[in-house]
Amino acid sequence: MEAHAVYGWEDVINSILLNYTLAIIKVFRMEISANAKAILSEGRARIRVKRAGMFQYMVFRVKRIRIGADEFVELYSERMLDASELARVANETGLPVEAEGHKAFPEGTGAKDFIGL
Repeated sequence: MEAHAVYGWEDVINSILLNYTLAIIKVFRMEISANAKAILSEGRARIRVKRAGMFQYMVFRVKRIRIGADEFVELYSERMLDASELARVANETGLPVEAEGHKAFPEGTGAKDFIGL
């Protein structure tokens, strides 16, 4: 016969708490790229985008939005941009992007990841 490990309910709870704690640490320790740090320190970014079938340069400025007591950072432009280009710019810069009321976040992130930058 094979021996099976027997876990008590305390071991299960400790395992769940450990996994939960590691997930929280991972969220709050999100590191941004050097490119994103440069954009945040400069306050704006000039990025090549495709609009209406043509490549152009658009200037995005850093916008800080208050969420309760904290601030959330994003790149903002008043000009219209396709959703696919918004997603591409967000993934390329590593920062959330807003244009004409539409927002895009880098893959696997949300607003909570950019609070306090």
